[in-house]
Amino acid sequence: MPSSPHSRQAIVIVGIVAVALNLRSGVTSLGAVLGEMTRYWQFSGVVAGIVTALPVLTFAVVGSTASVVARRFGAERIVAAAMALSATGLILRALAGSVVVFLAASVLALAGAAIGNVLLPPLVKRYFPTRIGTMTALYSTALALGMTGGAGLTVPIEHAFGGDWRLGLGVWGGLALLAAPPWFALVGTRECVGLPGQPKTLTGVHRSGTARALTLFFGCQSLNAYVVFGWLPTILADAGLDARDAGLPLALSSAMSIPMSLLVPGLATRKVSQYGLVVVTTALYAGGYLGLLIAPASAPLVWAVLLGAGNGALPLAVTMIGLRSGGAEMTTALSTLVQSGGYLLAAAGPLLVGVLHQNTSGWRIPLLVLFAGLAVQLLSGLRAAAPRPVEDELVPAGRHSAETLAGWHRGLAVGLAGLVLLLGGAGVWLAAGRGGPVAPAPALAAPLPPTNALTIPGPERPDLASAPSAPSHRAPAAALPMFGRPPVTGGATATPQPTTAPPRTGNTTRDRVPTGERERGTGLVGQVLGGAMAQLSLR
Repeated sequence: MPSSPHSRQAIVIVGIVAVALNLRSGVTSLGAVLGEMTRYWQFSGVVAGIVTALPVLTFAVVGSTASVVARRFGAERIVAAAMALSATGLILRALAGSVVVFLAASVLALAGAAIGNVLLPPLVKRYFPTRIGTMTALYSTALALGMTGGAGLTVPIEHAFGGDWRLGLGVWGGLALLAAPPWFALVGTRECVGLPGQPKTLTGVHRSGTARALTLFFGCQSLNAYVVFGWLPTILADAGLDARDAGLPLALSSAMSIPMSLLVPGLATRKVSQYGLVVVTTALYAGGYLGLLIAPASAPLVWAVLLGAGNGALPLAVTMIGLRSGGAEMTTALSTLVQSGGYLLAAAGPLLVGVLHQNTSGWRIPLLVLFAGLAVQLLSGLRAAAPRPVEDELVPAGRHSAETLAGWHRGLAVGLAGLVLLLGGAGVWLAAGRGGPVAPAPALAAPLPPTNALTIPGPERPDLASAPSAPSHRAPAAALPMFGRPPVTGGATATPQPTTAPPRTGNTTRDRVPTGERERGTGLVGQVLGGAMAQLSLR
């Protein structure tokens, strides 16, 4: 047990960094081998959707209980147990012999990370009340490094041990196990106590307008981050980029989280309010979305950098959790509300984008919805950036200075002016291009098969490459089931059709779907629920 304050702080720093390294590594390591696991377990689209939705849902549900257990048993003891729980889940996940055991072990691993998400901000507040920015930058950077390492090192580790994906996943359990001892060493020290008293702050924090605004801001930035991680490669591939080239912008966007984690918390703590940072991070997201709307394939790396820099809203939101709360118990309550509610909102993002994409057969409408949603992020962020502690909103009004309210009004005016300019520019662009078709993707190396033929992978058919172009022959919807395919064999089409390829014009995706098939709502919703969520990247 450490005796001096300096040794205790050193152990806390090591413990915070160790926990932060594990908050995302278990998630992104799974994403790195998800394709292999899908083939091994023969996941259906629905099961794959469940696997990819587990992180944000577990973060939301389990995170909501963190303040209760920390108040009862002490934050240090609970963090140590959470890391041990996460290590157990990661190891069991690698050893699982059935899908049920695999899913249960994944929930255990994610539950430990969910508790760490919520309790790190109040621990920073307790041990480093005058260095919130520095310590938040430290653990946000460690989180980004763990996220990048899980995505980038899992496959090389797998190959180094003979190509077994189980070993590639299981090694991260050892890293989580190393994060527990520092916190066990702190159990029993003077600082390690429960979160006593003030039950009103733990049960009534949702009544604070600042707390609700910060929850909405955190949820909006998380939603945008998960949409970018899940759909950016697909958007760029549909714009004509090679599939291999479409993955590079995603890696660049993810890597931007490291410098933003180093920079943003320090900037946030240097000022009383954080209006400017809210406006800048939202504007960066807006610039990336506009680029994807107007010319996605012309400068994909630029759009990726803008979107990745916009994700600097994450360390900003985490920093504001500490800045808007007065003590460790209030920080715990606020962190619980912000992160559990925010991740619950974020879980809907990739599914919403998938539904919109499938129903509109393009990316213009989904991107416009995301662009418009930035207004919510901007306004909620400006409300949360006002220098108004949550505790002050849980007591009778009348204690707030005129300077605070004036600063809030100025920030709101600046934010609304920026929003008007952004939406005005988008409106001018849309008006100029109204009625025009979406720019078609570059022609494929080989022509497409007929629009009414269901092609099954098989031997190459040179007759398709050399056949002259001919008008398509549409079959009735019953002859071409989109989601319930009839049994076929071999490498031929399901129904005898001419082997000529139709010309590709306009929005070809929608042209290839028969009208009757587009009207079948039940199959569409079922396919999107499994397939769209499966697109959610775990990086």
